[in-house]
Amino acid sequence: MKMDISVDQPIAALASPPGGAARGIVRISGNGIREILSDWFIPQKESQWLSTKRAEAHTGSLILNSGCRQLSVPVHLLFGQIGEVILVSH
Repeated sequence: MKMDISVDQPIAALASPPGGAARGIVRISGNGIREILSDWFIPQKESQWLSTKRAEAHTGSLILNSGCRQLSVPVHLLFGQIGEVILVSH
């Protein structure tokens, strides 16, 4: 089976160690990250989030759909350089 791999496609990976922890970390890299996250991340300061062009931290909520319920989880989103995002949930 041949896989099509492109360095332009966004990727996500867990960055937290296995087991229980006080926080969970997910790293997301690639083009169009802000557009992808706009379906799930609700920033506290939307104008700052939309105009970010440098490494910057943003506080907000991550909206997760679980069956017929919606769950809002407080997160810190660290928008890094070159399309990298680190999502930290407490």
